[in-house]
Order: sequence, then C-alpha cells, then structure tokens
Amino acid sequence: MACVHDPLPFGSLCTDDANECTLDVCQPGPDGPACNHSPLTYGSACDDRSPCTQYDACNGVGACIGSAPVLDCRSAGKANLAIKNAGDDGGDLVAYSWRRGAATDESELGDPTTTTNYTLCVFDGSGRLQMSASVPAGGQCGDAACWKRKAKGYAYKDDLKPSAGIRKVRLRPGEAERFAGSVRGNGANLTVPVLPLTPPLLVQVINDDTGVCFKSDFDSPSRNTAKILQASTP
Repeated sequence: MACVHDPLPFGSLCTDDANECTLDVCQPGPDGPACNHSPLTYGSACDDRSPCTQYDACNGVGACIGSAPVLDCRSAGKANLAIKNAGDDGGDLVAYSWRRGAATDESELGDPTTTTNYTLCVFDGSGRLQMSASVPAGGQCGDAACWKRKAKGYAYKDDLKPSAGIRKVRLRPGEAERFAGSVRGNGANLTVPVLPLTPPLLVQVINDDTGVCFKSDFDSPSRNTAKILQASTP
C-alpha cells in the first residue's frame, strides 16, 4: 500500500493565499500542476479593511485599492501635516494637527477608553487612499491605560508597542473655532506612503464608532520630495 498524490484537474480551487484580489486555481507549470494565484480583473470587488474608504476594488495586479473618502467630515480652519519616509523604517514619521475646527461636543467623540476606535487617513489627488493607521479603543500601555479622559476630551499615548505606529492622539472638543486635535506616529510599525504624493491631499481622522470625522485639505505642500512631505492650510 502507498499514498498516491493524484493531481487535481486544471482549474480546481487550491490553497487560498488570503488575497481577495487573486484567484487560486490549479494550472499547468514547468514541473507539473501547481497552485497559481492569478490577479483578478481590474475593478473586481474587494475589501481593504479600512474605515477610510467607501469604495474598494482590485487594481488588476493583485492588490486591493481603496478610494472614495467619507464626504461629510468637519473641516478645520488651520492644520499642519508632515510625513517622512526615511528609507530606514525606524525613522518614518507622520504628524497631523488641526485647530479652529467645527463645533464638536464631547459626546460625539464616543468613548475611546472603552469602545471607540480612531483611524488616520491620507488620500492623494486622485482620491486613492495612501495611508491608513488605526488606534484601537481601550488597551493597556505599560503600567497605564493607553487612552485617558481629560478635563476636555481624550488623550492617547503608547511609547512601547504602538498600534500601527501611532504613539499620541489628542482630541479637544469645543464650540465652533475651538475644536482641536492631533495625531502623531513614528517607528517601524508605521506604514507611510511612497513619496512624493500627488496633491491636493485630503487628511481625515475618523471615529469608527459614531462615524463623526474631521478633515483638512492641503492644496499645495511646501515640501513634497521622495523623503519628506510638509503642508499647512492658509
């Protein structure tokens, strides 16, 4: 008696590579039948797993690309953005801050100490998502809670093993022209986009629980090279 490994017919489903934008089927190969992961056609439906995007589609070469940002975000009067792609992942950085934002009550921030996640989103001029970094609710960062309630709003800090590379978040609710906030991340866990980016840029911070989001538009970055992007609103 012996174990016989009969090849499946060409076109049979085979080992899933966990990529929604490939078709995993048996096909002829130089050494006999093999499991081939063929890219799905351009525009095939997929899910990029990011709350930043409303429409996701395969790009024809095996990747799921998200686009169509949330439309009803609240704008900030003043904002700054910096992204650094250092080559060495440990030197990568993102910093986004805004002030003079639209009126936002503290209840609209949800409760990040228990249930509300936040996500930073960066879109290029074509509306494609170039960066997505989420900060989960709750959590323990060393001897302290990652999220803390402040006299006004919430603050997040994780200098140990930051989720998606985000180390600090600050949300300060207030009346019109008073709402402010910031998101900052760096290090090897941070996935920054390939620079330069095509403007105009759209940066959003999305509340995954209540759906409330905040945004800034950057039409003309002051620096936009292969290593660093800097932009501010007028």
